[in-house]
Amino acid sequence: MSEEKDFKDIFTSRTFWVNIVAIGGFIIQRKYGFVVDEALQAQALGVINIWLRTITKQPIVWSKTKGIPDEK
Repeated sequence: MSEEKDFKDIFTSRTFWVNIVAIGGFIIQRKYGFVVDEALQAQALGVINIWLRTITKQPIVWSKTKGIPDEK
């Protein structure tokens, strides 16, 4: 019997990847001196994360076995 997964892997999470890109942006700013105002960065990232959270339909799991029901 095939059950639909009610969770997704962390690497398929848009929120995860948006935050990885943000971290990359922070590193680039630090290295090259092109700095966007910190308050603007925090506001933009906050709005994007809230928007992504509103369209999220599945929780993520941090491990391969967590959230998988035992087979009986």
